[in-house]
Amino acid sequence: MDNKNSKNSTETLFTMKMLAELANVTKPTIFRFLEKEGISEATTKGNTKYYDESVRNVVINRFTERNKNDKNNGYDNDKRTDETTLLLNELKERYSKTIDEKNSEIEYLRKALDQQQQLQAQANQNYKELQEENKKLLEHNTEENKVNKNQGWFAKLFK
Repeated sequence: MDNKNSKNSTETLFTMKMLAELANVTKPTIFRFLEKEGISEATTKGNTKYYDESVRNVVINRFTERNKNDKNNGYDNDKRTDETTLLLNELKERYSKTIDEKNSEIEYLRKALDQQQQLQAQANQNYKELQEENKKLLEHNTEENKVNKNQGWFAKLFK
């Protein structure tokens, strides 16, 4: 199988993609299998590797056997698909509930923040009003002190 330049024109050659389709597995699975087993291509044209009938038979036997073993061990593809679908639906439901809960929490926090901002605005307004009132009281107190000083001075003058 290491002969990379086999020129037997009557022999059918197979690409890795063709082998994967025949074995009902993915191309990377075929690639890993061939690498692991040390199986080389019969020939190469451009970047495409071609494998002969013997490699085809090895691949088909290996993966047909594996598929039978999987089914015998309870790994039927339909069963796995059903279980996977159920699991995915359960996860989807959980995530949907989680998202709904988080959206509710976000809405609650948004309302709380809005209320806090309104209270802060009211507190700022109250603070400004108190500042104005305090300023007026200080001005009034200053005026009163001036009047009292003037009255005290005027009273001393006429004593």
